[in-house]
Amino acid sequence: MPVAFGSRAHLDPLYIFYQMVTLQSGFYVALALCVLTISTMESSSPPSLADVFRTSASLSSDLMIAHCVTSCFLGGVLFPYVVERSKRCIDFALTIYFWHIVLSAFVNGFPTAAVWWGMIGAAFAVTLTVSMVVCRYAETRDVVLV
Repeated sequence: MPVAFGSRAHLDPLYIFYQMVTLQSGFYVALALCVLTISTMESSSPPSLADVFRTSASLSSDLMIAHCVTSCFLGGVLFPYVVERSKRCIDFALTIYFWHIVLSAFVNGFPTAAVWWGMIGAAFAVTLTVSMVVCRYAETRDVVLV
C-alpha cells in the first residue's frame, strides 16, 4: 500500500534505506545485463564481476557509451515505482552513483581515466533526466475515480 506523501512514515529512515537498496540493486542488475550482453559480443573471454566495476577505459568507447546509456534508461524507469516523487529523484540518483564510485574504487582502485569520469557524469545526467521525466509523468496522471 503506498504511503501518503508528507506523512511521518514517508520520512522513516528504514523506509528510505529499503528504497535505496531497491534502486541500487536495480541499477546493478541493469548494468550487469548490459555488460554481460556487450562483453559477450566484444570479447571471447567470459565476463566477470570486475567488468561491472571497471574504472579504466578498456572497453571500446562505443561499447562503453552503449552500456552506460542502456543501464541509465533501465535504471531510470525504476524510479517512479520506488521513489514516487520527482523532487526526490536527484537525491536517490546521486546516492546511486556515489556508491557506484565507492564500490568501483574498492574493487579496481580509484578511477583515474577522464573518459570514465565523463561517462559517470553523463550517466548521472541521463539517469536523473529519465527518472524525473518518468516520475513527473506518473505524478500528473489523472486520478481515476471508481
